[in-house]
Amino acid sequence: ARCAALIYVFHGDDDFSSSEALGTLLEASGPPELRESNVTHLSAGEFSINRFGSAAMVVPFLAERRVVVVRGLLAASEAQRPRRGTRQANAARDPGPAAGLEPLLSELPPTTDAVFLEGKLPAGNALLATIRGLGPGKADVREFAQLRRDSLAGWVRERASQKGAEIDGAAVTELAEVVGANLWAIDGELEKLTIYCSGRAITKEDVAALVSGSREASVFELVDAIMDGHLDVAQGATERLM
Repeated sequence: ARCAALIYVFHGDDDFSSSEALGTLLEASGPPELRESNVTHLSAGEFSINRFGSAAMVVPFLAERRVVVVRGLLAASEAQRPRRGTRQANAARDPGPAAGLEPLLSELPPTTDAVFLEGKLPAGNALLATIRGLGPGKADVREFAQLRRDSLAGWVRERASQKGAEIDGAAVTELAEVVGANLWAIDGELEKLTIYCSGRAITKEDVAALVSGSREASVFELVDAIMDGHLDVAQGATERLM
């Protein structure tokens, strides 16, 4: 068992991977039937230092860890920060609900972990810098960027392998083309394909037969494909737009 609390920040566009990372942490908070007693979820809108402290300072019930999950607080604190050059930037202002968070994080009991779940954050986010400053033994900051095309194929193969399936290269390309980079959707389609193709490799024909063309075409997708030099993707996007 760890002898110190850990402060996690999971941020980025890939909320599928950050959710999986959170799930791994929650497993340490005890069996599912005890999880409600040892895990607290707070959104940015309902966050306060008192609520956070009340949840974080409690000893875990029949488990090794207590976990407090806070969603969107770092982004909300960024939205409250006035821009440079404005009158508000030069005047005293309400620091918002995160005021007093830094010293509280340093006082968490060794059995508590705090997890801040965020979307994509700007590099200069002040609260993110504060948490990073707690040090490598205290803070664990992970960015989950959306997978690009060259990384997506490897992810699909690995995910299929985790489900006990094989998938050939043409099927990987077809799946990425039809579904896009939405890992939630790809994971669901792989689940269906694994059951459908039990005992053999998943092929392009299987993907065509089973996976619905739910990916929405957009002008942005088309422009990105052209700029990246992926003419086959650009052609597919054009056909869907037409």
